[in-house]
Amino acid sequence: MTKPGVENRIHRTTEEAGIKVDFLVNNAGLAYCGELVETESSVLENVMRLNAHVVTSLTRLYGKGMKERRRGRILFVSSVTGAFPGVPGSAVYAASKSYQRSLATSLAKELEPYGVGVTHILPGAVRGTEFGQESNIQNALCWKYPFYSRSSQEVASRGIRALLCGDTEVIPGFLNRLWLKVLQPMLPQRISIMVAEVSWSPFHFNFSPLFCNPFGGEKTNNQISSQSTGQKWNNQFSIASNNDPIILSLDIEKHLSEKKSNVSSEFAQNIDSQFELNSSKEEHESEIHYHQVDKSKSNDD
Repeated sequence: MTKPGVENRIHRTTEEAGIKVDFLVNNAGLAYCGELVETESSVLENVMRLNAHVVTSLTRLYGKGMKERRRGRILFVSSVTGAFPGVPGSAVYAASKSYQRSLATSLAKELEPYGVGVTHILPGAVRGTEFGQESNIQNALCWKYPFYSRSSQEVASRGIRALLCGDTEVIPGFLNRLWLKVLQPMLPQRISIMVAEVSWSPFHFNFSPLFCNPFGGEKTNNQISSQSTGQKWNNQFSIASNNDPIILSLDIEKHLSEKKSNVSSEFAQNIDSQFELNSSKEEHESEIHYHQVDKSKSNDD
């Protein structure tokens, strides 16, 4: 679908076959995960072409025939990311889905006098498809939220019902509707962008609290090496999917036991030094008291 001229070939094929298309579903889409400046230009071009150019061309070609026949329905499968102010980590994808939402809303008003309905659906995470794997976003945190992801059958059913009823917009999932209709209008834009960034980011375990300095102050060489080891473990321990096992190296237990022994030795040294200080202080006070007693006896004599 990302090859040049594919939309014209699809339309020409249906016209030559004598097929009158009355229902058009713009479901093909492509996403990515990563910073814009670090993503290859070919990936960004494919996302923009498929999500924007191909969708617009197919809608124009088939929408013209629907207008002439004064009947038809067009469904845009957008995304909940298109309703966010921005999605760091997938900027072009979110912008393309926002474009689809705006296009569908405008087109619905243009074709309304001719009996052609236009609907766009804003799903979140959808189970049972290869979209996440093909777009390399299967590790996004939004797939891990409890009771958030919807099945592909549910999303398709909601979209078709809204299309037949003539609704302009439909949002599957209670959490999506709660966020877009209630919470997001009340929150600052920066908070909405932060929520989108966290939801679209890969899910990783963080073991850095295990290697922090419990006494504060400057870090020793052992603590610095521990932090570097912890950073290596952080990079290695990430969840690729729900079915992958989580494996912890036994070296972690060894490292923790060594750390506890170091902490115990430092604590014992502090106790010993404090005890020696108190002992010397007591000896000094007793010596002063002894001299005072001797002095008083000499005066009596």
